[in-house]
Amino acid sequence: MHGTFNTIIQTIEFPEGTVHWTAPLQHASCVQLRAAGFQCVGISDAPLGYVVERRGPAIHEVLFTLSGRGSLYAGKEIHALYPGSAMLLPAGSWYRYESHSPAWRIMWFHGCGTALWEDLIHGYCHVREAAAVEELRRVTEGLLSESLRDDAVSRELMATFSQQIVLYLQRELQTSKTPHDRKVAQLLRDLWSQVEKRPGYAWNVKRMAEQLFMSEAHFFRTCLRHMGCSPMRMLLRLRMHRAEELLSNHDFPLKTIANLVGYASPFAFSNAFKRHQGMSPSEFRSQSGHSPKAARMPRAQFVK
Repeated sequence: MHGTFNTIIQTIEFPEGTVHWTAPLQHASCVQLRAAGFQCVGISDAPLGYVVERRGPAIHEVLFTLSGRGSLYAGKEIHALYPGSAMLLPAGSWYRYESHSPAWRIMWFHGCGTALWEDLIHGYCHVREAAAVEELRRVTEGLLSESLRDDAVSRELMATFSQQIVLYLQRELQTSKTPHDRKVAQLLRDLWSQVEKRPGYAWNVKRMAEQLFMSEAHFFRTCLRHMGCSPMRMLLRLRMHRAEELLSNHDFPLKTIANLVGYASPFAFSNAFKRHQGMSPSEFRSQSGHSPKAARMPRAQFVK
């Protein structure tokens, strides 16, 4: 199988020899996977030349290396992907991963929208030792195998494997988190949700720290530990993500968009956008592939 797909948001290259096995999530026996927010489940053989790059995807991805090796490029960091590793890729991130061996076998899960995936919200791309890779491999291979049959027993087994996938992935995503860590992660999610709803507000480290009743220094350290970046870097990501949505889907002038995402002038916004995205707002809009949609001007929002 060979294919290359390019859009403004992703580049995917499947060289000769790529093989995908995907679960039929539309099957009635996979209802628990759908209810848990799973969008795709599968195992792939990814030879040299296999590349996936995404900018701001709408779904989360968790990928395990079963054999062979690969690499993850996220920002300025490069992470090795080795057998037994788990790669966690939150929605809204910008990342690229690729095969570095002739036979890289990977197992992957895409999803969003339910409590199972909430620990990935506003997180950062990273790689760590997996906690449940063998269990997930066993039940995922079982689901894929039984999906090729069509009898009462196979349907019951598919339902059982689906439930086990949900539980094992839940274990994987919650591993190494203490009750305190989970509480802090929830506080950060609540804060970034506020910021995401009001990107035009004059946020700074002091104002964000006050929302969590933290000192600026403690808030800065907390963000580095839990988010993998500084508070202002996270603020920039959320503002730029909102700017991309506005440029792609609306015909607002740059002055309006700059104001909506917290910049005093179109010039300041354009410079920040180009540094972040690698192209000007006008270039991004022209390459987005979307016709501007008429829309009412959003109302200004304020934080007390």
